Amino acid sequence: MSRASQFLLIVSLSQLLFNFLMDPALGASRDWDMFSAVGVAYTIKGLYLLLEFLKDKLKFEYLTTILVVTSLYSTIPWIALNSCESKTINRFRNLLLIDPKKSGNGHFVLVKYFKSLGQEEEARKQNQEQRKVLPEFVLTAEGKKFLVKGELDSAEAKFLLAKEIAPGLASVHNDLGMVYFAKKDLNEAEIEYKEAIKLASFVADPYFNLANLYLIKGDMDGALKLYRKAVFLKFQYPEAYYNLGNIYFSKGEFQKAIKMYQTAIQLKPDLVEAHLWLGRTYLQIDSKEEAIRELEAFLKLAPQSKNAEEVRNILQKLR
Repeated sequence: MSRASQFLLIVSLSQLLFNFLMDPALGASRDWDMFSAVGVAYTIKGLYLLLEFLKDKLKFEYLTTILVVTSLYSTIPWIALNSCESKTINRFRNLLLIDPKKSGNGHFVLVKYFKSLGQEEEARKQNQEQRKVLPEFVLTAEGKKFLVKGELDSAEAKFLLAKEIAPGLASVHNDLGMVYFAKKDLNEAEIEYKEAIKLASFVADPYFNLANLYLIKGDMDGALKLYRKAVFLKFQYPEAYYNLGNIYFSKGEFQKAIKMYQTAIQLKPDLVEAHLWLGRTYLQIDSKEEAIRELEAFLKLAPQSKNAEEVRNILQKLR
């Protein structure tokens, strides 16, 4: 066996091992592309062996022609389908019919699509379809609107109906937990957050929300653990990094706090409080220039905030 063939074999086996070790549910059917790369090594290995086997029997031009024709056979229909908008929409609808319950977001996508084109009648029909097939998603969407408005009783009623229809839907439990948290019913909120985590342990938001609850209860170590889990699952989570910084600050671990605040600001430059607390943390380690920079950034973003006057006084003393 040649060295090239040995190398391809090692790569193929390594990626096969990767497939077995990694949970396929990470990608699910809608994220198949996350795992499609593992087939590249097998394909190259197969082509290499085929060329080795046929090099004395066929001219490479014939083999190349066969490969090109085969590729075009599958590629041309794909191009034809995706370059025609009406065909793509029909294909999308057909996919939804395969398992509507697992394709919940697809109905919302179609509603938004038709609305963007001004096709209100098509959007209305699709909205009716999603209400019929996925009432729990409609109820949660309505509940979230009430939650944003602060109408907690109405939001709770919608989420409870959704929970009755789909008790295994993690997002419903998380949303219901947010309602109870806003109502300061921390025990019920904790129950719902934990249920959401149990049903969807790979989703970051319930960990973040439960961590916020633990902070209020004074369980700093529990909150720290949950915030870490949240940023592990969702790297771009500035609020979680900011809260981690606050915990490290309270523990006197200022270097760790600085790293967390810096990450939060990198992900969300206009996160006002992160600039404020990063400036305060720099003061704790006598880094005056850095403290001035961050406190000035805070004032620029929030000149009328309740902490603005305090920050101006600090800056006056530092200068």
